[in-house]
Amino acid sequence: MSDATGALHRPDGDGLRAPLEAWLQDRFGQASLQLAGIEKIAGGLSNETYRLRLISSPETGQVPATLVLRIQPQQGLLADYDLSFQYRVTQALQGTAVPAPRPIWFEGDAHVLGRPFYVMTDVAGEVPGRLLDPARRDTPARQRAFVAALAAIHNLDWTQTALATLLRPPSGRPAVAAVEWVDSYLPPLGSEPDAELFHRARARLLAAAPPPPSRLSLLHVDCSLSNYIFQRDRVVAVLDWELATLGDLQADVGYYCALLFRYRSGPVAAKLEERAAVVTSRPVYRGVATHDFRDRLADLLGQGL
Repeated sequence: MSDATGALHRPDGDGLRAPLEAWLQDRFGQASLQLAGIEKIAGGLSNETYRLRLISSPETGQVPATLVLRIQPQQGLLADYDLSFQYRVTQALQGTAVPAPRPIWFEGDAHVLGRPFYVMTDVAGEVPGRLLDPARRDTPARQRAFVAALAAIHNLDWTQTALATLLRPPSGRPAVAAVEWVDSYLPPLGSEPDAELFHRARARLLAAAPPPPSRLSLLHVDCSLSNYIFQRDRVVAVLDWELATLGDLQADVGYYCALLFRYRSGPVAAKLEERAAVVTSRPVYRGVATHDFRDRLADLLGQGL
């Protein structure tokens, strides 16, 4: 199901239907199961995600009406991707205080759809976007729910879950590890105008890295509200765990502050945490990093951070 480049092949328009329907029939053990609809779910910078509508024999009662399909991306900001890691993290979160969709099956054989993929439960609800709308009446309650969900992630005793073997604790200070993680993005910089600014920030952050926290926390890392599903004022699922790691919980807080600065101006945004500023400003993002972030980073360096 792939061409010479490994790209997903779609011979009949959506191209997923026939091989995916056969795969689902085999997994559910229902030859009569039909894949009635495939809907592309918008959002995300790299993930290719679809909602699947299924029709099955009513007497079986074991096939849900909808599922969600996630296909491993080939390129993007964080390539190379390993979809199996995201699948296993989500598996490890089942039964904990962290709400996550239930992963059902992972398929690593690229011959099925051209790339690895997995299916998971479809969680009903609303994804508010990057930030909450301050004009909505339920925004304060949703903000509290988001903070509670993030606290549940940070307070999870990951040592008592499969995350203990899946995630590797940083060998030294988490702040140093976070900066060094960005090093993999440095080679493409070359002589770009932002390179000098970026290297100055990197050196400053390494020199000022705080000591390790008393306790390593599970970090979501991609804690944009666009990865949180709400039902009214409750968070019912947290999505996109491909960047999950262990470290200082302040890194997640800083990332959210960076989003505030990126998408909304105001006094809270002015408190942008410098580690998040560097990550979001890295020039390899090109179209994603804005002049606002570059100016903010230059301002922080000028203030001595």
